Amino acid sequence: GIASPACLPDVVGVGATGEGDEVDSCGSAEAIVRTIPAYLKDEQVSALANAGITADWSIQPGRWSLLAGTEGGLAMQRVLHAMGVDLDGLTALDAAALDSPQSRVRVEGIGTDAVHLRNIGDGVTPGELWRAVVEATTEEVTKLHNSMTDIVGQHQEIIVTGGWSHSAALMAAK
Repeated sequence: GIASPACLPDVVGVGATGEGDEVDSCGSAEAIVRTIPAYLKDEQVSALANAGITADWSIQPGRWSLLAGTEGGLAMQRVLHAMGVDLDGLTALDAAALDSPQSRVRVEGIGTDAVHLRNIGDGVTPGELWRAVVEATTEEVTKLHNSMTDIVGQHQEIIVTGGWSHSAALMAAK
């Protein structure tokens, strides 16, 4: 995944200043940033790195920032484009996704050059397809969140921000 240290000051800007607070910034690149006390052992730093999570000094004194990311938002944008839906149609598509049963569609390739959709058979609706993409995107970032938790302990508050936070289906999946 990708994430940029440039988002670190934004963490304070959205009010994630407490120890264990986490920001999920949902844009083309979805970044999660968690602030923790500066106490990590070498083994923890290695485990974080192996999970694709960076650990660096925070802009807050005496704290570190954990940073990880995916390209989930880019994957969602690609699928919207392929379905011929623009941002004006997102509200209706979100409603259709929320009314859809768990999708038979399988999504692969988030974070690669192409999103692959599997099991698109008779009766698959745009809402079902959108639900599958949203759930796959959420699953990717959840893996990173869970790795952080497994290595450094529970988060405190999660603040979701960014353009995709306007998607009702994405927020329901989170």
